[in-house]
Amino acid sequence: MDVPTPIPFRSPRESLGGYILLPRLIDKVRLLAKGQLSQTYAANALKAGLTLDGRFLTFPGLNAEAVRRVILSRRTDDEVLAWVQEHARPTTAVESARGSNRSITIGLMRHSWSIGRASTRNSRHESMSAPSAHWT
Repeated sequence: MDVPTPIPFRSPRESLGGYILLPRLIDKVRLLAKGQLSQTYAANALKAGLTLDGRFLTFPGLNAEAVRRVILSRRTDDEVLAWVQEHARPTTAVESARGSNRSITIGLMRHSWSIGRASTRNSRHESMSAPSAHWT
């Protein structure tokens, strides 16, 4: 049986215009629209709450469906960024640096911890092929 090669998308640490996670979110939404995003990631794409997508959407106060439509209708990342900047809740530079980075960094630290913890469970043959649904 052939195992499909996962299609990579950008790191959650990559930023665009100061927005951490935006490049990854753009990749995920475009892959989802093409049917090329794994089910684990697809289930949490643009999901509110403690997912990384949810953390990204909460900080600037953006609507998930509006973001999805914009990503699919714009040709470049810079066009998506321009829309995000126009529609994001106004913040100062200091708030942006603190809020976006802090909330998302805490999520990334927890995600890294859970992956490290799960990798110690090899004796039970648990698979690391799919990320935790909580952090996709």
